[in-house]
Amino acid sequence: MPSDTKSGYRIKLGPVATDLLERLPEQTPAALDLEIARLLQTTDRVAHLEAQAVSNADTVARLVEINSAFSAALGSTSTSVSNLTDMIDHRTREFEKLLIHISTMVGSHLSDGDERDRLHARLQDIEKDLGTQPFHRSSVIRTSHDIRRSKTPLAAQRKND
Repeated sequence: MPSDTKSGYRIKLGPVATDLLERLPEQTPAALDLEIARLLQTTDRVAHLEAQAVSNADTVARLVEINSAFSAALGSTSTSVSNLTDMIDHRTREFEKLLIHISTMVGSHLSDGDERDRLHARLQDIEKDLGTQPFHRSSVIRTSHDIRRSKTPLAAQRKND
């Protein structure tokens, strides 16, 4: 190809097509048209892939936002569950203290060891119904067997209970 024609092709077709023409000088016009059509299809595919990449980037950005919102909600829920658990634990301890206090008050008025034993058994039943770990009996409500078994002072009893 003459050099002036070559520069004209380069301006009209661009460097890729011009390089193709230089490599294939013996090609027929139909073959060149087919090759140019393939290049245009490739350009269209590249443009389509670029558009998909932009769309995918938008989707990823939305998913990151959703993930962030879920993380924040999970953190808030976790904090709420922790606070609720702490409150339940606190109320459970208060209830246990109340039961001990009631049993101490009732037990101090009971002179009958069998009645104390019955009261202690009832407290254990309540604890089982509540699904709590049994807590130690008040030092006032002890079976007569416990009292005979122990020779230690009352303060040491409480420490051991």
